[in-house]
Amino acid sequence: MSYRNPKQIVDTQSGQYVRELQKSLADTSSKYFTSAKQEFERRAKLNAKIVADSQERVNKASNEINQVANANKAINFDQMYDNLDTYNQYMQVNPAKRTREMNLFISNMDNSGTNLKNNLANTVAAGEDFVEAREKGLGVPGGVYSAAEGLEKYEVMYGYNQAPGSKKMDYNPLTNEFRVNVIGKNGESLGSSLNQDIEHLDVPQIIPDETENMKALNESVKARMDLKNPNSPAYANQEYQLPTKVGNVTYLSKLPSKSVYLELADGLAKSEVDSMTAGEAIALYNDIIGEGDIIDYQKTWVEGSEESIVAKNKITKAYAKHVADKFGKDVLMVAGPRIKEVNRPPEEGIGSGSDFYNKIKKDPTSYFNEYTEIPAILDEKKNTITIPKKYLEEGKDEEDLVIDMNNKQSKISFYTRILEASGIAKGTSEKAKLIRKQFSEAIRADKLKKQNPKNKELEKFQKEWNEKNPDLGPIKEQQSFRFARMMKAYSEYKKNKNQ
Repeated sequence: MSYRNPKQIVDTQSGQYVRELQKSLADTSSKYFTSAKQEFERRAKLNAKIVADSQERVNKASNEINQVANANKAINFDQMYDNLDTYNQYMQVNPAKRTREMNLFISNMDNSGTNLKNNLANTVAAGEDFVEAREKGLGVPGGVYSAAEGLEKYEVMYGYNQAPGSKKMDYNPLTNEFRVNVIGKNGESLGSSLNQDIEHLDVPQIIPDETENMKALNESVKARMDLKNPNSPAYANQEYQLPTKVGNVTYLSKLPSKSVYLELADGLAKSEVDSMTAGEAIALYNDIIGEGDIIDYQKTWVEGSEESIVAKNKITKAYAKHVADKFGKDVLMVAGPRIKEVNRPPEEGIGSGSDFYNKIKKDPTSYFNEYTEIPAILDEKKNTITIPKKYLEEGKDEEDLVIDMNNKQSKISFYTRILEASGIAKGTSEKAKLIRKQFSEAIRADKLKKQNPKNKELEKFQKEWNEKNPDLGPIKEQQSFRFARMMKAYSEYKKNKNQ
């Protein structure tokens, strides 16, 4: 068997693969580290930008809030600065990782300075309205409604008369709602004030001042009544009552109908009431034009509500009546068609003061008008006599003088004025004194008779007393003294009778 050397094979290709693999791994590692470095640098730049933007936005909001706080030193803004801290924290969070709540918080805080400034501008406007109304008073035109709630809160909130207390700003960035919490002098909460926009200011109910509107309404009614026309419906069915003297002739004129005035005023008043909010109209009624009753307060009308409809109708009628009573008096005193009055006989042959009283008591208003030349007006239903203010002493009376003839002193005063105006008891002569005394006694005697028209017992007692106690002189006893003695005896008689 022959010996052969084995064949040797040299593998050069595998070594090449290894070298190429090592080179590939080195290149891959190099590219990876380069890419990682670039990503790190990118993220670092992004974070730096986020921090810079965050700081810029926080600084902007902070500066705006500082400006508002410096301009409103009466309000505590600590809570706003707490919000700024939270705002800054949220801004440091990667935008991709922020929650919806964070984004809403940040968005509203971005504009909080501007919104706060606008809110406080509204608050200043509300304060001006309140202070102006409060200065006028409670329950007066243009003033604060007398039944307004939370008056102390508003006085502290708007600094009226240096009311003791404090205010703290309360802002919720999630709802974007600004409130001012009002605190009383003892630290108690008085509530909060919200003035989000100029159309909805937080002030108590203010009573509208309708003076100029009412004057204009009165002029409109006057024009529609056509008082220069003697055939105007305003004079229809009216009686001749207002005396006017021309030379020695007295004329009686018709006066305009108040019911016609009110009918015309009612339609115009409805437009005025419709232009008011429910709160304004009700405050006006309860404090100014009502007749003592109260309409339950509500801030807005409820469309279709029976309660709102009834209230508006009631306020409308009261508005019209108030205009008539306060501004329409001159209109209702315009003399219309007239007729000649039959002259009375001259005032001669008056035997005594009692004769004069018995004569004028049949028509006291006409005699008053004739003697004083003042057109007094009789209301037979109420038994009152009205003297227009323009005939009263200037500067002392702003309203017409209404004399209640049911009142003893008012009646005596009115009749006495007629006596004085007639001149029959003028001076200090004995005759003048006697007439005045007789006149006074006649009024009082007539009053007693009217008060006791069916007192047959008193009449019988007086007759018997006079028979038992004749006036024998030598000086005739005054009628008033004698009457007083009789009444004293009658009182004793009644007392003994009832025992």
